[in-house]
Amino acid sequence: MVAIEFEQEQQPEPEITPEEREKIERDDAEFTKVMNKVSDANSKLNSELRDSKKSDASEIYKEAERVNRELAQGRQEYENGMREIERTNRRTERQQDNKNKDNEKGNERAKVDGMVTIEYDLPGRHDVYLHRPTYTCQYGGRVVIGITVNRNGKVVDARVVSATSSPDDCTQRMALQSAQASTFNASQTSPDKQKGTITYTFMAQ
Repeated sequence: MVAIEFEQEQQPEPEITPEEREKIERDDAEFTKVMNKVSDANSKLNSELRDSKKSDASEIYKEAERVNRELAQGRQEYENGMREIERTNRRTERQQDNKNKDNEKGNERAKVDGMVTIEYDLPGRHDVYLHRPTYTCQYGGRVVIGITVNRNGKVVDARVVSATSSPDDCTQRMALQSAQASTFNASQTSPDKQKGTITYTFMAQ
């Protein structure tokens, strides 16, 4: 038996009309244009994302730097404040020491009998000015004046508490005038009306 093979007859390709070819080319051009737009959009989006990431990172770095600056400034202000407090405390301690020394010296002067004609008793205070009366009285004696001193150190009240060995009121009058003219150191920690005494000893003429 003989096998006979028949070649398949090739079908001719259909002819494309000029109108159809123009439409195909136009569609291809539109497709290319659309793909270009998509590519441009993707490129722009990626660029924006990269810029956004850079911007976010830059803002974070700037914020971190600002916080660090504020912390450093706050730490410096705290250290300056502590140093100022220490200086103030040292000044206050020195002033208090000087004040205590002045008070001790003032009280020592006030309590020495027989060496001065005036002595006073006003705890915690020292004299700024003790008026010494010009003695013109005939008789001697000892006069105690009760005084009231305000915080500014001014004598706001003076009264005769006692008087001895004086048959007249000359020594009392002079002691009272001298007490009213005397002043003491200012003290905001002392009572507003601090009580005390000034004692005047007059030697007989």
